[in-house]
Amino acid sequence: MPLAQFNTTKTWERLQTEFRAEINKWGAEYIPASFNESVRLGQVTVPINLRGQWVYPVCAKFGGGKQGARNNLAAILQVVHYSRLADQRGIGGPFAEVGKLLALPDPDSPYVVLGINESDGIAERTAGYRRKVKETHPDNLATGNRATYDRVRKAGEELGLVA
Repeated sequence: MPLAQFNTTKTWERLQTEFRAEINKWGAEYIPASFNESVRLGQVTVPINLRGQWVYPVCAKFGGGKQGARNNLAAILQVVHYSRLADQRGIGGPFAEVGKLLALPDPDSPYVVLGINESDGIAERTAGYRRKVKETHPDNLATGNRATYDRVRKAGEELGLVA
């Protein structure tokens, strides 16, 4: 189904359940997206650790609001599903290279890492940075991760948010 015609009727919880099942099939781990943050930002970011490498798929094609957040998560779920199938068939590398040519955000962009928009003011950027530091700090037993925390700190430094 072309993304331009994509409009899911599934609930956020159902999409999260399907996403978890898809990631488990791949043998990866991920940090679930926050519904409220996704609605507020108008985008969904789902950090995924695949074979020791963190990737950060982001979708903002469908904008904000509750329906936009569900559509954005459903779109990422669809991409993850087809990426997993390509990986199983041994064509994951070429598939990933094609993905780089599409208009996808740079996963290493400090804005993507922090889950903020370039148009955000300093208050929103600082709040986004603090939220990500708290979420990824190694002392956070639920979602903490040293490698992700280091990426967040580096992104904050690049944007001048670290004191």
